[in-house]
Amino acid sequence: MNIEMYAEQSPLTRKILRWMVQEGMITDPLSEADLTGLQLIERTWGRREILRAQLSRLSKTRRRQLINSADLETKWERYAYSRTQTCTQGSYLQCPTKSL
Repeated sequence: MNIEMYAEQSPLTRKILRWMVQEGMITDPLSEADLTGLQLIERTWGRREILRAQLSRLSKTRRRQLINSADLETKWERYAYSRTQTCTQGSYLQCPTKSL
């Protein structure tokens, strides 16, 4: 089974599965060991006990940033969000320019 087929029946998205392949955590097509590991992840996915333990390693500021930007899909949306959050009130965002 490949990751596209697996994503259709799993709470894990294609994006997450592709990231796992890129990081070398699983292979595409999925092996028996990959399927076993993914089933374990699915059983613990989103559980409060697991999330609490993972989030406790982050600072309170970082946890808030993560929560506020969780629904932003692309890195460009997250980048724009972070720029607006670091901008002081009353100032303007500026695009960096390069001299040619």
